[in-house]
Amino acid sequence: MGHSTIPETVAEDLLALNDDGYYFWCGEGLVKSCVADWQGSIAKLLKLAGVKGSAHKFRHTFATSLLQNGVSVEIFARLVGDSSAEVTRKHYDHWIAEPQIEAEIPLEKAWKLS
Repeated sequence: MGHSTIPETVAEDLLALNDDGYYFWCGEGLVKSCVADWQGSIAKLLKLAGVKGSAHKFRHTFATSLLQNGVSVEIFARLVGDSSAEVTRKHYDHWIAEPQIEAEIPLEKAWKLS
């Protein structure tokens, strides 16, 4: 099995369940319907657990965590299904570490000169 961010045994179990590449959707019907179903399920679980939140907050937490830790915008955009890195930048630009790190280098040099 190739490189994976989940334990190999979990990946093997997922493949054993469904070998068509879909684990949370059958691949038929509208993606929008699948998303709405999952959002409804998550909302019910949060309510039962007494937790305030939404499915979108999971995405936002995922986004900020990855982007603040240096994951490239291009990779993140693919992970969340954004149509382009520009769409991601539009919504998460203030969390992207790359420009912040790039700006620090010349600023540090400038401060050392003064």
